[in-house]
Amino acid sequence: INREAFVEAVLFGAGEPTVQDFPETYYAYNPDYPADYYEFDPEKAKELLAEAGVPDGFTFEMLVPNLSTFTLGAQVVQQMLGEVGLTLTLETIDAASAGDIMFAQDASDSMIAQFGGRSDPQITMDLQYSPDGFLNAGDQSTDEYVALSEAAKAAREPAEREAALQAMEGEVVKNAFTIPLAHDFNINAYSDKVQGFNLLAGGEMDFRNMSVSD
Repeated sequence: INREAFVEAVLFGAGEPTVQDFPETYYAYNPDYPADYYEFDPEKAKELLAEAGVPDGFTFEMLVPNLSTFTLGAQVVQQMLGEVGLTLTLETIDAASAGDIMFAQDASDSMIAQFGGRSDPQITMDLQYSPDGFLNAGDQSTDEYVALSEAAKAAREPAEREAALQAMEGEVVKNAFTIPLAHDFNINAYSDKVQGFNLLAGGEMDFRNMSVSD
């Protein structure tokens, strides 16, 4: 997947490519795994498919919540995968039901989605990558990930916990449990009359101290 092309085509440049759950400015980001860790290389992809015994590729399904960004994003990914022999079939679903269909009903092979994370990076990762995580649709984890997660929980010093969280993220990237594509930029436009504009940690607007002046 050409992540840079994805950012330009789907996010109109308002984002940055990534292979991680967290942006570079976040303390759980692992600097050993930059955005080009999985370099865009269609020929290498074909070689890997041949090594895996599927030189002609295979077919799989992707759920697509019925929002324009997801629809366009899925089509871009579908085209890129098709160029190396992978056939991706798209099924449009109601965005409000996407989580239930994918994770509770276990009704598809994959889903294109946006995840805003949780208040703590460990919650974000464990939901997706721990053996019993609700968002771990493929039941993918490793003993190393579990051990690192326990170490992060047990850490008492900030530096110790930060190191464990970064190692957890490294384990996630190495095993490609999910395929992060980009971090989109949160763009907000408002009048000079708006006072007290602020965003919560999850990106939602905080209206508690917001007002409009004359």
